[in-house]
Amino acid sequence: AWQRARRAAAISDVALNDRNYRAAPADGISRDSRGLRAVAGVSFGNAGRTWRGEVSAGYGQQRPDDARLSSTGGLILDANLSWRASALTSLLLTARTDFNDSTTSGQSGSRAQTFGIEARHAFRRHLVGIASLRNTSTDYRGVSLSERETVGELGFDWFLNRTTTLTGRYAHTAFGSTAPSGDYTVDTVRFGVRIRQ
Repeated sequence: AWQRARRAAAISDVALNDRNYRAAPADGISRDSRGLRAVAGVSFGNAGRTWRGEVSAGYGQQRPDDARLSSTGGLILDANLSWRASALTSLLLTARTDFNDSTTSGQSGSRAQTFGIEARHAFRRHLVGIASLRNTSTDYRGVSLSERETVGELGFDWFLNRTTTLTGRYAHTAFGSTAPSGDYTVDTVRFGVRIRQ
């Protein structure tokens, strides 16, 4: 029991930011702001166990300098968890909270929460298949608007040698919005070469 406990560690992080823009957007209101992120959590599995990663939660806020704009804040949930199901198969779970600025008239910013899952399987020593699903929900401050984006992806990595990898990806994106006529879908195919020196 003691050996398991010492492989986990408490983590905490406090970050401040100061965002300054050279010009105001069309509504003439500066989007300069100051922000805070404070989280605490746990990190575990760094010794190479089946499970490894970290999970943290806390609170964040982005406060505009101009009093005419409302602050953007809320719960933060960040995670990066890896599960090695076998020597050939692994699963990655992720979560991320972001506070973004907006240049749209009447909007001060938004809070975006992303959850993702990715599976990787080695069909051959040099061929890895990839399947992933990612969902992002965004709520805007100052206006009644929310958006949701879901992306499903299939692909492969073919390792030609130690430095060169061929990659292929197919992605389907479904975007939904409470704004009129704001929904759409996109299909994307990408092929590439990755070279590491």
